[in-house]
Amino acid sequence: MKRILICIILLTFLTGCSAFSDYIEPENRIMVSAFGLDYIDNEILVTAECIDINTTNNNDSYNIMVLTASGETLQKAIAKLNAKIDGKLFLNQCPVLLLGEGLNLSFFEDVFEIAVNKQTLPLGIHIVCCEDAQKTISANADKKPAGYQLMSLLHFGKNTVGITDDDTLVVILNSIGKGN
Repeated sequence: MKRILICIILLTFLTGCSAFSDYIEPENRIMVSAFGLDYIDNEILVTAECIDINTTNNNDSYNIMVLTASGETLQKAIAKLNAKIDGKLFLNQCPVLLLGEGLNLSFFEDVFEIAVNKQTLPLGIHIVCCEDAQKTISANADKKPAGYQLMSLLHFGKNTVGITDDDTLVVILNSIGKGN
């Protein structure tokens, strides 16, 4: 009887049936299409444009929510943002990271920590500098995700007009490492 009980316990742990699993059901993920960072009043303001994928219809319009939270560090601000929603922010498919004017270069250490060590932000995310990231994301009135529209404009500017560069996070990090 002891052998059977031990075998069941071992099989339970070996097959991944554990309370410590980091798996999140797809319907509990909140897809982020644009992620913005501003530095206001000695705090980091995080703005996320979220797409409610459960209510998407065939008319090419989406239920979009713009959520904001602020904190002393980027990790604290993201934790406050996660506390505001039912589910977990899914940043792995986010195409655009908007950086407001008040941020400095030392801030990239936090972005690097989240992107590489925590594997939350994709390394191919496009970096866009703007005056105010929260206002830029919130200005979306046509019910289409601003992040994907910005990415399309960046590709158009690079491929057709030649006025933008392919400034993804990995390109920027590699240029910083080379001293450029």
